[in-house]
Amino acid sequence: MKLLNIFKKKSVLIDTPITKKYARSFNGARFGRMEDLEASFSINADIQASLETLRGRCRHLAQNDPYVRKALNLWANNIIGPNGIDLHVQSRKANDELDDNPNSMIENLWWNWQRYGNCSTDGTTTFTEFCKIIIESVARDGEVLIVKKYGSNYGKNKFQLDAIPIESLDSSFEGIADNGNFIFQSVELDKNLRPVAYWIKSFDKNEPSMLKNFNGSKPTIRIPAEDCFHIFKKHYFGQIRGVPWIVTAILGLHHIDNYKISELEMARVASLKQLYFTMPANPDGISQEDIDQLGQMNIELKPGAADALPQGVEPKVIDFNSPNANMPDFLRAQLKGIASGLNLSYSSLANDLENINFSSAKYAALADQDAFQNLQVWFVDHFIDRVYRDWLLVQLSSNILSLPFSKYEKYCNVKWTAKGFRGVNLLETAKAAAALYDLGILSLTQISSELFATDWEETVQMIARENKKMDQLGVKLSNKIDILQLEQIDNNSSENK
Repeated sequence: MKLLNIFKKKSVLIDTPITKKYARSFNGARFGRMEDLEASFSINADIQASLETLRGRCRHLAQNDPYVRKALNLWANNIIGPNGIDLHVQSRKANDELDDNPNSMIENLWWNWQRYGNCSTDGTTTFTEFCKIIIESVARDGEVLIVKKYGSNYGKNKFQLDAIPIESLDSSFEGIADNGNFIFQSVELDKNLRPVAYWIKSFDKNEPSMLKNFNGSKPTIRIPAEDCFHIFKKHYFGQIRGVPWIVTAILGLHHIDNYKISELEMARVASLKQLYFTMPANPDGISQEDIDQLGQMNIELKPGAADALPQGVEPKVIDFNSPNANMPDFLRAQLKGIASGLNLSYSSLANDLENINFSSAKYAALADQDAFQNLQVWFVDHFIDRVYRDWLLVQLSSNILSLPFSKYEKYCNVKWTAKGFRGVNLLETAKAAAALYDLGILSLTQISSELFATDWEETVQMIARENKKMDQLGVKLSNKIDILQLEQIDNNSSENK
């Protein structure tokens, strides 16, 4: 209960927020000299003191820094994938076989809900795009607040999602509500520190300026926790608000930016080669036509021209030094540390494949895949599966789905298939999959899901339909080629090269 020490012991009303200043322990939010080390004693106090500054700086980097933009794209594209995270309802009959009819009904309706304009209140995204924006927002802003909307005003499925700008969740608002619950950083908590509601700033919907900022004097709108999703990556027990994923990269990227500006100025200076002439105090052989009123030589230089200088005149060239040759090594060293903080491989973040071999690239790709797969599971657990359960509840209770409501829990038995990660060499992947299957280590379902992001049962049904269609049309395909034959073909191709 150490968290409770950050609240005033005196009971206050909701309309008298408590404000208190805490030292910044996130280096990315500090000002001034960086030599002194700081200690952190409370993650919530640290976040409260630094969140607004961290978010502002991370947004600036996301808008201007190419490495941050690359990291955001990597997370969104590899966690969500091009086609989103696929639903496979696993409700079964009494004989343990899949109940195909209701499963297909639910999957088809879910797919239609995900189409453009159906899933969100603003009607401008597909569900796949909506999820990618959530990933980018959590990585950039630290957290996302999504409110559930129910009823006939919210699409033909009577269920949509409303993304609330996270700046409307004031990080400095705290106090004790009328019901005795604590409010910290606009999150209302019960005695067990469980979020029970979120307080957001009010704004005038008829005022266009609300699209620029949320200037409500204080949070006045209370949203129950069961009506929204507060999504952030938790790293501490008792952590109330989230911090951007790119927080550890702020200083490193700032140093790189300043260093590149300095090098650019040096390169500009180095490109200014200037030619001067020296001559004796009493020059002989120099006419007045060669010297202007200021005593400067009037000699016109032309490319490829070879002119004779007057007697006693000597040319002098000023050549500034070229930019620092250590710049590539400095950038590489900085980006390696930044990539480690972002849990991404250096080669994928920096697009640097110059000094990397196939084995190193493969190892880096595997490390990235492990990180992306962990984030896929986190996102499914914290958002996708929860949205599905709420959506399904509305579809059954509103009779949009002609299925018995009593089997709600049965229809919640689902499997989610996220983007798969197969190897660069598809032949090696197939050989490895076949060997693992023969050894009984992986099933066909696992191979299909983990390597190719497909559902094996759906694939088998599709193959059966294709074979039936080919039989009807009298189409015969060539015999299947086994793995050994493919390996022989690959070896022959390599030898010919």
